[in-house]
Amino acid sequence: MASFFDTLSKTATDAATRASAKADEMLEINKIRGKQADIKKEMQAAVMKIGQECYKRYKKGEVYDEDLMKLCKHLERLQQDVKDYEAEIEEARERHKVKQSEADEERL
Repeated sequence: MASFFDTLSKTATDAATRASAKADEMLEINKIRGKQADIKKEMQAAVMKIGQECYKRYKKGEVYDEDLMKLCKHLERLQQDVKDYEAEIEEARERHKVKQSEADEERL
């Protein structure tokens, strides 16, 4: 009977050792992934700065590369779209204010 408990104890110890080793592995991998994510964020920030600098130069007429000019023109169209949607939002707010005022007046 002792061999059964010895085997059970050894199996449990082995399982705990493997689980601990796996946890250590995951911890180390997650630390590395965290460092990798930090570098990716830094890369995105660098790309953003490059883009901002390129766009500043485009606005000054200093960009002559056709592909960059297309990207900058596309950005300007997107900026205009944002302004157009802001105007639509204001118009919708005004319409709803008028409808709400009319509904309030009808209730009185």
